[in-house]
Amino acid sequence: MVTPGTNIFAIIISINLLLISSKAFCDEKEQAKEHFLKGKTLVEERAYEKAIVELQASYELNPVPIVLYNIAICFDELHQYADALKHYRLFIAQTNGGSEEMIKSVSSRIKHLSQLIGLLKISVTEEGAEILVDNKMVGHTPMEAFFVETGSHDLIIRKTGYPEIKKKIKIVSGATTELSFVMSTSESSFVDESDIVKSKRKRTKAMKALGWVSVGLGGALLVASVGTGGKALSLSNDLENKCPDKQCGPASHADVDQMNSLALSSDVLLGVGIAVTLTGMLLLIMDKKMKSQKEQRPSISLTIPAGLFLSLSF
Repeated sequence: MVTPGTNIFAIIISINLLLISSKAFCDEKEQAKEHFLKGKTLVEERAYEKAIVELQASYELNPVPIVLYNIAICFDELHQYADALKHYRLFIAQTNGGSEEMIKSVSSRIKHLSQLIGLLKISVTEEGAEILVDNKMVGHTPMEAFFVETGSHDLIIRKTGYPEIKKKIKIVSGATTELSFVMSTSESSFVDESDIVKSKRKRTKAMKALGWVSVGLGGALLVASVGTGGKALSLSNDLENKCPDKQCGPASHADVDQMNSLALSSDVLLGVGIAVTLTGMLLLIMDKKMKSQKEQRPSISLTIPAGLFLSLSF
C-alpha cells in the first residue's frame, strides 16, 4: 500500500532529478557556447585546424546544424574537400527552415565539390578490417564508396591476426578508384585494381605512341613508294629508247617485267602509306581531343565566401 508520505517523497526525488538534469543541460550548453566562441576566434585568425576541434566539441555538447556549416567552411578553407562535403551534406540534412538563399548556396557548393574529388571503393575479403587513409580512420569493411581528396594518399588496411596492408594510391577528381584485397593469416595482398582514370591514361598514352609510329611508318612507306616509282620510271625511259614503237625484243623482257613489278610495288606502297599515315593522324587527333576534354574540367572556385562564419545564439 502506497501512503501519501511516500508519494510526496517520490515527487521530491523527481523534482531533484529534474533540477539536476536541467543544471547539467545548462552546463553543457554553456560549455558548447565557450567552444563555439573559441572556434569563431580561431576562424578569424585563420587557424582553421584548431577551429575545427573547438567547433566539433561545441557540436557534441549542443548539436546545432549551423555549427556543421562552420566546420564545413573550415575544411573547405583547408582544401580538405571530402570532409567539407561530408559536413555540408550533414548541415543540409539537419537544418530546419534555413534561408532559401543559404540552402541554395550550400547545395551549389556540394554539387561543385562532388566533381572535384574522387570516389574510392574498397573491397576486402575480411569483414571488420579497419581502413585508414593518411593515418585517418575512415571506417570498417564492408563499407560503401567514399570521397577522398584528389592526389596521392597512403592507404592502410588492418585487422588483428592479419598482416597489415599498405599501399600508395592516387585519386583523380571525378573518377572512381576500385581496389580489391585478399587478407589471410599467412599473407595479405592486393589482387585487383580497376582505376578508370589510370586506364584512360594508359589508353591515351598508347594511342599517342601508336599514332606517331603510324605516321612515321606511313611516311617511310610513302618515301619507299617514291623511290620505287622513280626506279620504275627510269626503266620505262630506258625501254623507250631500246624499244622503238614500244616493240621490245626478248632481250628486254626481263627489264619490262622488272619495270612492271616496280610500278606495282610503288602503287601498293603508296596506298598502304597513305592509309597508315591517315590512321596515325586520326589517332593523334583523338588523343588531342581527349586531352582537351580533360583540360576543360571545372576549376576550384568557392561559391560560398571564404571565411564566412555564421554566428549562433545560445
